[in-house]
Amino acid sequence: MRSNCWKSQLENMLKATERLYVSIDIDVQNPDVAPGTSFTIPYGLSLGHVLDILAFLRQYPLLGADIVEFNPLLDKNNQTLVVASEVLAALVTSLCKGEENESTACH
Repeated sequence: MRSNCWKSQLENMLKATERLYVSIDIDVQNPDVAPGTSFTIPYGLSLGHVLDILAFLRQYPLLGADIVEFNPLLDKNNQTLVVASEVLAALVTSLCKGEENESTACH
């Protein structure tokens, strides 16, 4: 089971936030999960942790997002590509969610 202690800290930081821009640096993840980056971080986050954070951030209007530090030349069996695509899907879901609240449009 993953710890959720980050939620209260993140809530406090985002109290006055009206809109959010999220940048996912792919090298924040454990190299076993995402080896296709120029700078790996031992004991980084799992994909599950990243997706949990993105799911939590869905409650805030998302202005935009990006995924950085993916290096396909260093990837192994497209492992990081798959991780990046799952992160992208979560980000697109968050962006399109705003259509319901009229805060963003997803066409």
